[in-house]
Amino acid sequence: MIYAFLILCAFLIIEKRILQKSRAKLGTVINVNGIRGKTTTCRMLDAVLRERYRVLTKTTGTDARILHTDGQDVPIKRIGAANIREQARALRMAAREQAQVAVLECMAVAPELQRISEEQIVHADIAVITNVRYDHMYEMGGSLENIASSLAGMIPRGGVVYTGDSAFFPFFEEQAERKGSRVVLCVPEADENPNEVIVRAIAKDLGMAEAEIDAGLSNVQTDPGMEAQYRIHGTQGVFPFLNLFAANDPQSAMERL
Repeated sequence: MIYAFLILCAFLIIEKRILQKSRAKLGTVINVNGIRGKTTTCRMLDAVLRERYRVLTKTTGTDARILHTDGQDVPIKRIGAANIREQARALRMAAREQAQVAVLECMAVAPELQRISEEQIVHADIAVITNVRYDHMYEMGGSLENIASSLAGMIPRGGVVYTGDSAFFPFFEEQAERKGSRVVLCVPEADENPNEVIVRAIAKDLGMAEAEIDAGLSNVQTDPGMEAQYRIHGTQGVFPFLNLFAANDPQSAMERL
């Protein structure tokens, strides 16, 4: 039994060192969190940053996928349930592919796992908290305040946080200050896409020009699970069906109707 324990400890130490070496090879790591819009934001960032950088992106939308540095969009084949160790594998993959930027969609829901994912695996330079809405209430809490507190667990140390949620901006700013980070509030104008506003702010801060950003946004690869409208043929005739399963909280669903 003691030998099995020692072997396990040795394995974990080796795995951690490999991860540290992989993480050190990456110029910028972006960790995207929030209730709605995570996958869309990741894909926008991927498309925009590719205009200048070598990028690998991992999303956990309707299907978990990897957007490789060569542009291939490949589903992740899982054995068993999803596990935050996927983030470590994505970082190792990004290092092998000599990515300059890695964009990861946060896959942890439980508050403690969100903190562990950031502090033990990702070590992000840039974090995104798209918004705070009602979802995953069993794990994150029954109030928006509890949900915001859970999301704040992935705020990095010495990094920058971009958020589109003005209501919880003061709270995120307070939490970030404790970790030596700063928060940038990205508020959309009347007809602006809130995810795009965040992406533009990040790209500009990384030194990209407006023309590069516009070019990248025109090449965004849509997630397979994004909303789509179908025509359903039934006994009473043909009627439209709008797939909003990815917008599975009341506020997000209503915004798309």
